[in-house]
Amino acid sequence: MKVCLISYIPEGEKIAAIAAKSTQSLNPPSKLDASEKAIERILKHVIEKQHSSVLNFPYYIFSFEGVSRVFTHQWVRYRIAAHLQQSLRYVEKRCEFVIPPTILRKGKDAVVTYLKNQKQCFENYRRLLKLGIPKEDARFALPSGIKTHIISVMNAHELLHVFSQRLCYDAQWEIRIACHALAAAVYLTSPKIFYNYGPACISKNICLGRSEGACKDKVLSIIEKVKERVDSKRDIFENMERGKEIEIDLTDILGFRVDNKIKECVKKEFGDIEIDYEVKVCVRKI
Repeated sequence: MKVCLISYIPEGEKIAAIAAKSTQSLNPPSKLDASEKAIERILKHVIEKQHSSVLNFPYYIFSFEGVSRVFTHQWVRYRIAAHLQQSLRYVEKRCEFVIPPTILRKGKDAVVTYLKNQKQCFENYRRLLKLGIPKEDARFALPSGIKTHIISVMNAHELLHVFSQRLCYDAQWEIRIACHALAAAVYLTSPKIFYNYGPACISKNICLGRSEGACKDKVLSIIEKVKERVDSKRDIFENMERGKEIEIDLTDILGFRVDNKIKECVKKEFGDIEIDYEVKVCVRKI
């Protein structure tokens, strides 16, 4: 999985703070300014008081790559956003599938069984195409685990709402990992807005899941590790030229690397297939 932050408002935090400030000022927003300390103070107040309109101004355009259609079926439920996804009708797919870490952890037999099923589905898809079945109908043979990509745009308020739901351990694993990676990207560009991101147990001190707060320490540990990794790259990012990209590998925190013995078995039967579940974040400086 790769999450790419493609675009954002460069001074989104400042714009949001000025917008908030203008509601209590005789001067219009175009005549106002705010120091870094003032921006931090205003945004913290806005977030604590849940003045959501202020956080509608900063927006973020990002893509998820190498994710399953299981994930995208969940992701597009967020409607305070816009989404465009790779079409299975116009794009003849390659034999690439997301392998859930639960299958990877189970060992060789589970991985081989899964890949055999996926490969057979793909072969059936190609056979249907050769028989003259239209792509829009042949795609019915493809499984939900097939890799795809999707681009979305959301504002800061909606992203905080998404994180409050999907970083919870009750959320499905792929969308949870995707949101951890996305949170890393927006935290790099807007730390004053996303300083306290997390599931509701962290951001609002309310457990909305079924564990009654039992997983709070676990998710907090992950968020702290992600933030530490991002903060270690912050100076590099701030000194980069606009248009350049920075990549942050979070595989050791969020992903899973497969034992070499399992890789060798898979290679013998299926050829060169990437089965590690890597998680990377890419941010383009605007």
